[in-house]
This record gives sequence, C-alpha cells and structure tokens, in this order.
Amino acid sequence: FLDYCVINMVAFYYVGHPIWLEELQAAHNEVAIYDAQIFSAVRYRLMDPKCLCHVFANGNITITGVKTATDIDSAVAQITAIVGEHVLPEAPKDGEEADAYEASRPLAGFESA
Repeated sequence: FLDYCVINMVAFYYVGHPIWLEELQAAHNEVAIYDAQIFSAVRYRLMDPKCLCHVFANGNITITGVKTATDIDSAVAQITAIVGEHVLPEAPKDGEEADAYEASRPLAGFESA
C-alpha cells in the first residue's frame, strides 16, 4: 500500500454554542446556502482552503473537501470566526424579556399546535 493519495478529508467540529442559521445565510448569501426544507444546515463554501462547511443550528460543523490537516486547521479558524458573529441568543426564562424574545424570532406565531 505505498501507491495512494489523499483525495478528501472530513472533519467534525463543535463551536460551543447554537448558531442562527438564517442570519448566517443572509449575511453571506454569496457563499452560503440554506433551505431548511431541503437540508438542516447552512452549506458554507470557503475559498482558501477550498472546502465545504455544513453548519448546523446546534453548533456542530462538518468540514469536507480538505486534503491536509493544515487545511482543516485553517478552515476551523475561518468558520469559527464567521459563525461567532451569528450566535443564537439564549431564550429568557420568563417575564417581559421572554415575550420580547419570542416576538423577535423569525416566524414567531407560526408554530404548529
């Protein structure tokens, strides 16, 4: 097994907080695709290193298409900085703040019973 080459590596990463996917996609619509009815993550394309990051609302990120561990480190650093701008705020527990938070959510009031 001496004649092989690495074509594709896959990395998994957790940023430590939930991500607001709609905001992420809206802010980066040239390189980010999100349609919750088709796939539950934002597909974010990085150019250098050339790879695809699947960013999930719970903070999990899957990075595909990289060819070296150095590329993984670079992609993790870039995508962490990008998603750090779109942290989903924690919901207040009760009171007026909770009511204001609920009213500010996208599609507030459209939840099914």
